[in-house]
Amino acid sequence: MFSRSWSIEKAVRDLHKSGPNLSKQPIPVEVLLAEDNDGDARLIKEIVSHCSVAVRITVAEDGEKALALLADPEFKPDLIITDMNMPKVAGSELLKRSNANGIPVVVFSSCSNPTDKAKALELGARECVEKPIDLDEYAEALWKMIWKWTKPPG
Repeated sequence: MFSRSWSIEKAVRDLHKSGPNLSKQPIPVEVLLAEDNDGDARLIKEIVSHCSVAVRITVAEDGEKALALLADPEFKPDLIITDMNMPKVAGSELLKRSNANGIPVVVFSSCSNPTDKAKALELGARECVEKPIDLDEYAEALWKMIWKWTKPPG
């Protein structure tokens, strides 16, 4: 399972092993997942559980909960992955209100409308990724997002 994603997962693992403190465990990658679809949230957690690099997923079932988590000064995610169509506070509003903190936000949505993607990028999303239907492609897309947006500068 997730065989094609192995190379992406290996790249993430190697990247986080190569820091200055090789004797210490790598710091976990913190991801805030704003996703109202419980099936997608469970799938994403399952995919990252197969990685040797610690990736902690905090799920907010709607944009309102995501904003509440981001308001907590103790919670500092490395990446926000959001759907666009959520109850209470939509992904577009979450993008507007979360960009001030400098955390990269990636839209991971089943929506393929080019206008919606352009709007998300205009509102500050770093990237818009359409959720693949194929499981291996889904896992690979997830790993690419995590690797691309959480790698240390340099």
